[in-house]
Amino acid sequence: AWGDRGTPNPVFALAEGLSRLHTLFKEVGGEASLNASGLRGGEAVNAIPKEASALLEIRALEEEALRTLYHKAQEVLEEAAQLHGVEVSLEVLGTRPAGSTATPRLLQAAEVALAKIGERPQFQPGSTDASAAIERGIPALALGVYRGGGAHTPEEWVLPQSLWEGREVLLAFLKALGVG
Repeated sequence: AWGDRGTPNPVFALAEGLSRLHTLFKEVGGEASLNASGLRGGEAVNAIPKEASALLEIRALEEEALRTLYHKAQEVLEEAAQLHGVEVSLEVLGTRPAGSTATPRLLQAAEVALAKIGERPQFQPGSTDASAAIERGIPALALGVYRGGGAHTPEEWVLPQSLWEGREVLLAFLKALGVG
């Protein structure tokens, strides 16, 4: 890289773009989130990389906000690429709908099921296995059936004995829907 100093480096463009996106999403606040992972670039410490890449996940509670944030992210990454003299391309790997399709019947069944173990549901937005059904317009919700913490982190944990309670909740949920 010494002999090629000054040659555009896509890793620096990606790093700057991600830093700007991080700042943008901090300003947006709790209605949206950004996650970056799977960063890649270069194969040798002494060679300028041909390309750099990252996986980004953008979430928002409202569909319009999601579209707006995607376009803003695209602008930010294009600006960073232009500043560093490299090209950028974006590929959407998947989409998840914003919002909820849970019907009153599903919500009531969840309340009945969780009452069996003395709990009340905490209805909140999130991307779950229910997203695949929601994406197809099928009413759905995700029903947590374990006790634990640190989800989606290296510190994720579960209380094994809570899985038995979860089984009971799941069976009560199906029964409340008339299918169990």
